[in-house]
Amino acid sequence: MMLGRMLQAEYRRSPDDFFGGARTKWEGGTDQQRGAVIKFGEAWRRTPHHYRWVNEGGGKWVLKKLLFPLLADIDTTDEAHWKDEVKKAAQKLIAS
Repeated sequence: MMLGRMLQAEYRRSPDDFFGGARTKWEGGTDQQRGAVIKFGEAWRRTPHHYRWVNEGGGKWVLKKLLFPLLADIDTTDEAHWKDEVKKAAQKLIAS
């Protein structure tokens, strides 16, 4: 899902763009393609900060558990579902 979103995003060559300070040695394509390459590279570089490698069944990346509790763990791959989850989290905040 994340990779698909990176491909569909709109990229600009500006410092305020997400990962604006990131660079790549790749010299091909359009600004749009270059932006996607930079974001793919940054996502891969940051993977060990958010996931841990589990060497079972050929190996896989597993999301790391944070050291503090979260209000909600929301999966944004299903638009209808995540919007309901955000509403529930907002209600918890308002109630507290």
